[in-house]
Formats: sequence, C-alpha cells, structure tokens
Amino acid sequence: SVTLYFHLQDSLTKRSTKYKTFHRKLLQVSRMWQLIDRGTSLRSHMSDRHDYNIDKFEIQFESEQGMKYTFLSP
Repeated sequence: SVTLYFHLQDSLTKRSTKYKTFHRKLLQVSRMWQLIDRGTSLRSHMSDRHDYNIDKFEIQFESEQGMKYTFLSP
C-alpha cells in the first residue's frame, strides 16, 4: 500500500519553481520505489485544473512483505 501525506502551506501553482521541484522529487521517489519493488508504482493524481498548497510531503510505502519505507521532502 502507498500513503501520501501532503502538508499544505504555501500557495503552489503549476508554473511555480516550488511545484516543479516538488513534482520532480515525487517522480524521483516513485522511481526509487519502483527499484525497491517493481510490482508497485506510484501514480500522481494531480489535476491540471487546480493549484496546490503543497509545502512538504511524506510518502509511506509498505511492501507485500510488510517492510515499511518513508520518504520525506526537505
């Protein structure tokens, strides 16, 4: 199972540097997770129509073997 926690603080739009940094880190984490467990993929459910107030994020993964991983944004 994959759980994403988003800490909403600063206003974030699709064009903002912070959004691009966040999205790039999310993709990096997704790739890292796929290296750990190729049976699990992380999909971003972000809509192009909305702005996001995302400042930090925490992603928790649990593998089928019960191993837990947590990735925190800086």
